[in-house]
Amino acid sequence: MPDADHEVAATRRILFARIAARAGERDVLRAERLLLRGLQRQWPDALISNLLHGLLARAMPGTPRGDAP
Repeated sequence: MPDADHEVAATRRILFARIAARAGERDVLRAERLLLRGLQRQWPDALISNLLHGLLARAMPGTPRGDAP
């Protein structure tokens, strides 16, 4: 796996872990479905990351989008 692919996968894992650690069960399940759907449908990595960023921001009001990778 090229370095860029590792970096993208690591970013997704970090975002998902932040959601899992900070959000409620409903948001965690939503993030899990979003991630699996995106991977299954081969959405661009940037789209998946942006959607996870948005979910994290909604789950944790007052959290700036810029603090996540």
